[in-house]
Amino acid sequence: MYEIINDIYKWKDCQHCGDEWEYQCYECEKAEEETKEPHSCNDNSVYYEFTEDNHRYHGYECGICGKILQTG
Repeated sequence: MYEIINDIYKWKDCQHCGDEWEYQCYECEKAEEETKEPHSCNDNSVYYEFTEDNHRYHGYECGICGKILQTG
């Protein structure tokens, strides 16, 4: 999922700009532009699941803007 890292919109594990670099690659820049365009979050839902502190988090979020759609 895309997120703000070092005040820059990017994919955390991006192979081009990563999460430590101070710049935004073309792919992440294009993805940021797409979030500014109208879109249907429900049509772009992505399932997520992770465990933290022995608790399982899961649900759906928008694959474009990252908005949480459903948690469980």
